[in-house]
Amino acid sequence: MFTRPSRISRNSHQPGAANRRPGAFTLVELLVVIGIIALLVSMLMPALGKVRDQANGAKCSNNLRQLMTATVMFAADHKQRLPGNEEDYFQADPEKRCWVFNGPGGTPGAVWTTAPQSGTLWRYVNSEGAYLCPSRVPGGEGITPGPGYSNGKFDYSAVRAFQGARITSIKAESTYTYKPDNTTVTLPTPVYVEETSYYINRNNIDGGWSNLDEHSDHHSGGSYYASVDGSVHYFNGRKKKTKPPQLAQAWQWTTLSPTRGKISLGQYGTTNAAAGYPYGWFDGSK
Repeated sequence: MFTRPSRISRNSHQPGAANRRPGAFTLVELLVVIGIIALLVSMLMPALGKVRDQANGAKCSNNLRQLMTATVMFAADHKQRLPGNEEDYFQADPEKRCWVFNGPGGTPGAVWTTAPQSGTLWRYVNSEGAYLCPSRVPGGEGITPGPGYSNGKFDYSAVRAFQGARITSIKAESTYTYKPDNTTVTLPTPVYVEETSYYINRNNIDGGWSNLDEHSDHHSGGSYYASVDGSVHYFNGRKKKTKPPQLAQAWQWTTLSPTRGKISLGQYGTTNAAAGYPYGWFDGSK
């Protein structure tokens, strides 16, 4: 009689087969996989950082575009004049007060923590996020750990030379002089600027850009600014990375005033109370 042979397992002749789990990693294999993952992460991180910075740059540009568009709307409602600035906190006419903050509820005063709701531009762009650069680190008021810190209320400044000026008086282009080599370029005139943490957040927190105030460099060595025609531009005011850093100050911009000729954007009129506030100083349009 034919007897069918019993089935023999394929692993029956492999030593220790019963004690080995199918598909298990050895320690060496696990370390190799971890090493490969770490290598891939190290290769991808710079690219991801660049993509994140580009995305934040796009948001920042849009914020500045909103502020400039709102300013054009403000000017249309106020005889073509731009909003007030730092010296205008106590203007008798509330429509001439500072664009970004005043006293509570827009009353006379200079309380930066009420920004941006107490500014005259708030009714035209009433989104807190529009006043903040997404690349900046919060908690920068009173400290200067780097160019990319925020006071948590606003990260942009308005050129003080133009406060109360008629929008039609501002030239589309101005001259910028790089320091220290003194080479010049013609560029769209800035109206709203991303300012360094050192000047916007330390000691005197205000929304004005003049004097030694600088362009920030926290967007891959540069920053953005909005021009009078509503366009936004990436700008690197420092040609080289040096220690100490090269300057990128308001004084380095030169423009033409219809009543004062060639002036620097570092100028902003006079704060002498007897002479009056500099609202409209740029073109004499008080």
